[in-house]
Amino acid sequence: MGGLSVSLAGCDYFFPKYAAEVGISEGGETRWEIWGDFDTLDDCRFAATYRYNQYFSQGRAQSWSCLQKDGNGGYSSRHR
Repeated sequence: MGGLSVSLAGCDYFFPKYAAEVGISEGGETRWEIWGDFDTLDDCRFAATYRYNQYFSQGRAQSWSCLQKDGNGGYSSRHR
């Protein structure tokens, strides 16, 4: 069973998942929205920039990026 969990954990390297991240101004502070389980970086970029542009039209957008998930509940890298 241990070998199976190790080989499955390595799948994140070959088939990474991404979460979109958008920073918005709210009450004088920046709030971060993080969502999704995107299969490709392009899909994540589309979602992140779409939401960023919605907030930009309101004058509230700060930043956007895509976070590569690390398989342990965290993120290994940030992409634009």
